[in-house]
Amino acid sequence: ERVHPEDLDSVNAEVDRCAASREPFEREFRVVGPDGSGHWGLGRGEFDFSESGVPVRMRGVVQDTTLRKTGEAAARENEERFREAQRDAGIGSWRYLPDGTLVWSDQMYELLPVPRGVPLEYDRVVDVMHPDDRGTGRVTEFARALQSGARDYRADYRVVWPDGRVRVMHSRGTIHRDVDGRVIEAIGTVQDVTERRQAESRIRQLNRVYAMLGGISEALVREKDPETVLNAACRITVNTGGFRMAWIGLRADGGALHVP
Repeated sequence: ERVHPEDLDSVNAEVDRCAASREPFEREFRVVGPDGSGHWGLGRGEFDFSESGVPVRMRGVVQDTTLRKTGEAAARENEERFREAQRDAGIGSWRYLPDGTLVWSDQMYELLPVPRGVPLEYDRVVDVMHPDDRGTGRVTEFARALQSGARDYRADYRVVWPDGRVRVMHSRGTIHRDVDGRVIEAIGTVQDVTERRQAESRIRQLNRVYAMLGGISEALVREKDPETVLNAACRITVNTGGFRMAWIGLRADGGALHVP
């Protein structure tokens, strides 16, 4: 009579099934307390049968499992919040095992073009890396960290999607080793930092241009000989501005271009 009304039919059906099949009864269900509070209980029981095989009584116990069920619900909620946080931040988590297999979060499939349902191995990650980031003989930064005895790993690498998109990933992790230095596991995260790296590159480029213009301005004030000024401007453009080559042309009165 304390079984939650929504669970009563299924509990009675399970009792009838177990009695008919002579199996022990075991089922978890909700219970309504005397004060109306809700609880969870795990019922276990066995049947006594008459000589003719008719069930005459059921013996059993009910264990309060409210704390466990509450904990499981909280764990599921926390896991979902964790997945949502990873999606919002564009971060995936991974675990590497000594045999080369990987265990990772769902968000990793949004970051790396690895199809679902295939065996997860580190070689799958190397396959989708930009060729210039795979290293000689496919020895990546992560592989070098494993081989060198390092306990920390951090690297940027590009991944190439089937449609030609190139995204920049930042991966970092901790490598756990035994007392002899052998790898036990490595755990870490991957984050898409494409836009961040592009913004950082633009800032560095602008800083070089500002420094170049400042250097040329100083040369104009410092040097008096026009040819010396032009040579200094070209040199500053290459050395400070980061340009591969620089030249300055002077247009004569007749329209001809003269390069000193």
